[in-house]
Amino acid sequence: MADPTDEKMVPEKDLIALKKGLEKEIGDLKAQIADLTKSKEDEHKARLLGEGAKSALEAELATAKTSLGDLDKVRADLVKATTSRDDVSKAIVGLTRQNIQLQYNLDATGVKALEGKTLEQLNSLSEALELTGGKRPGQRFDLGTGGKADITGLSGREMIKKGLEEKAS
Repeated sequence: MADPTDEKMVPEKDLIALKKGLEKEIGDLKAQIADLTKSKEDEHKARLLGEGAKSALEAELATAKTSLGDLDKVRADLVKATTSRDDVSKAIVGLTRQNIQLQYNLDATGVKALEGKTLEQLNSLSEALELTGGKRPGQRFDLGTGGKADITGLSGREMIKKGLEEKAS
């Protein structure tokens, strides 16, 4: 067996040198670990920022899809309103044309002349006819029934004149 005293002793300066070498190596390894840790932390922060940005973009996308749906609904409502407005405008033009025809007792040529006119043109024509005293039919009081006098087809003014003439004679 070996004698414990036979063991070789390492001088203290060699141990101190070895310790200093190992401490330097440990310091280098700690520096590498710190660099790697910082690198991983930076990657982790970047990933978290990316995920946050992704979540924000997904929320904006959902809002945009909702807005797009609302926009489609508004467009459909606009088309519907435009169609309704056009129908009402056509009806107003038709009624104005009919009003002029009835007020001024227009014949077929006059009615044909009114076709294709806009509402503004019809309103201007109506105003002009009113101002110039256009040919309006007289007001009729007779219904063609009873009575001895022949007043069928006479306007109110004509009936008054005829009545005054008969009274004077």
